[in-house]
Amino acid sequence: MRNNDPLSTYINANYMAGYKNEPRAYIASQGPMSHTINDFWHMVWHENVSCIVMITKLKERNKSKCELYIPEEKDLEVEYDNIYVTISQVKTFQDYEVRRLIVRVSCKSVNFFLLLNMRSKYDLI
Repeated sequence: MRNNDPLSTYINANYMAGYKNEPRAYIASQGPMSHTINDFWHMVWHENVSCIVMITKLKERNKSKCELYIPEEKDLEVEYDNIYVTISQVKTFQDYEVRRLIVRVSCKSVNFFLLLNMRSKYDLI
């Protein structure tokens, strides 16, 4: 619980079984909205997530589907409620991009990948 808020421990996400029914191998979550971005990053940190695959667009038919929950550019560090996120590397392929993120809380940091199924800058990021 953060800031004595009992709702801070809830996020709209579910564990999913993996290969050979490995329990809790994956987490399926809706794309973060403006009021849940911090909760999303707390889930990523506390669940030791190593890869995020984004399959939604920020906007579809001019309707907001997901907020931009990563920094807008490489090497820019953004804070999400004491969790710091930086894009350290971007690799662009024909149909998608892979971004290496550094996620840090205090002095402890972890690297992981964010796979984006996108081609234009804000079509999907």
